[in-house]
Amino acid sequence: MKRLLIFFISFIFSVLTFSQNDNYIPLNIKPAYEKGTRSLDGKPGTELLAE
Repeated sequence: MKRLLIFFISFIFSVLTFSQNDNYIPLNIKPAYEKGTRSLDGKPGTELLAE
């Protein structure tokens, strides 16, 4: 029973930790993500590749 409780508590904390992945994006860079000239993984956006 004690192992189950520890597992359940650690599972809840791990889910809460991984769900908070909203990294801050500065307001002056956010339009570049929305326009597609910058991507979140660091690669050039689709707008730049089309040129």
